Amino acid sequence: MKYGLLVYPETKNLGDDIQSYAALQFLPRVDSYIDREHLSMFRSEGGKPVAVIMNAWYMNNKFNWPPANDIVPLYISMHFNQEDYFGVHTSFLDGLGGRALRECGNVGCRDIETLRVLREKNIPSYFSACLTLTLPRKFKKDAASPYACLVDVSNEIAVHVKELCPDLDVHVLSQEPHPLSTLSWDQRFQLVEEYLTAYQNASFVITTKLHCALPCLALGTPVLLLKNSSLYDLKRFAGLDEFLHVSDSESFLSGKCSWNPTNPPQNSNDYLPYREALIQKCTGFVHECENGKALPHCTFSAEQRLEWQSALLEQAQNRVNNRFSELYHTLSELQAGKDWLEQHSQEQEQWIGELQSGKDWLEQHSKNQEKIIQEQRRAWEERGEALKRVQETNEQLKQRCDQQEAIILEQAKELSCNPVVRLLKQLYRRMTHIFKRLAGKEP
Repeated sequence: MKYGLLVYPETKNLGDDIQSYAALQFLPRVDSYIDREHLSMFRSEGGKPVAVIMNAWYMNNKFNWPPANDIVPLYISMHFNQEDYFGVHTSFLDGLGGRALRECGNVGCRDIETLRVLREKNIPSYFSACLTLTLPRKFKKDAASPYACLVDVSNEIAVHVKELCPDLDVHVLSQEPHPLSTLSWDQRFQLVEEYLTAYQNASFVITTKLHCALPCLALGTPVLLLKNSSLYDLKRFAGLDEFLHVSDSESFLSGKCSWNPTNPPQNSNDYLPYREALIQKCTGFVHECENGKALPHCTFSAEQRLEWQSALLEQAQNRVNNRFSELYHTLSELQAGKDWLEQHSQEQEQWIGELQSGKDWLEQHSKNQEKIIQEQRRAWEERGEALKRVQETNEQLKQRCDQQEAIILEQAKELSCNPVVRLLKQLYRRMTHIFKRLAGKEP
């Protein structure tokens, strides 16, 4: 039996190579590297069957499903993505696409969302979890000093961890993007081993990457998975997140996360039954291949494949046409909106011109008003000064009057004591009396 390793040559995400590496450990050798995006196009040397562990993320090019007749598959740890370039979604699991799975027995699903999709298609399936849970703990070595790994986290997370753990070396790593396509497969898997070595010997790992967190479970390294709220990640993590300590960046930064990097808790062992089942499944598959046992796999004629792919292409084309119609309608509405805006923009410009004229008038008027107010303020200040001077003058006159009155009173007092004055007063009274008698006013 020949053996093939499922790979994704064009990936920039080391997580894809980690998944391939997890399958590689079970194979006695690799006779062919099989591109997961071109499964239907694979041809083995001499048309001989090639056993392949089919753990992977499926797929961008859904027209290249089902796998080629030469492939003897072990359908395990599979994730079926519902989105793709052409809007095929899960239609590729109908017809031949579904038969290719059904006729090979139970399909091992990497996550609960994939399990739901397959069961909706009446495809026998079960939750197998991810094959990276089977990675061996063979990378242990003595570190120069204790360290932690932060993998594809934000700068805020890195700063926060460094503040909490000042005595710990913090290695900030990324599993993407990597220029992996320029490397040979030996170099790529050597890079995988370097990362796995870093993970296994770390005091703890904090990551946003599923295929960093799950390997850390297998390697026994305390790990925290930070999820975001995207529906894509929620579906991809479904079921697997039950094995992990999980939080989000906001909770971790605010201290609401119970997982503490100063005393990281040990991982849960809930994944171990799945790990053992995966190991048994893969080793059993290889053992049967080595013993020449005939294993179930689907074969289809070129005509069947062409007919199925044509139907799938027609469905995709209809979806694309419908999408273009929707986009055309949307563009028509946008154009109508643009025309309306252009028409009203002229009115707006006119209104803006009028408002600008009003603004200029107000500014000029406000300047005039300010000038008048300043002049009135000066006039009032001058009037205030004049009033103040009048009040001072009145006060001075009052003081002088009071002084004159005091002088007159004093002089009157002095005159009242003078004998001549008293004599004149008596004479005045007598003369007054005589004049009244002469006038007949008194007897």
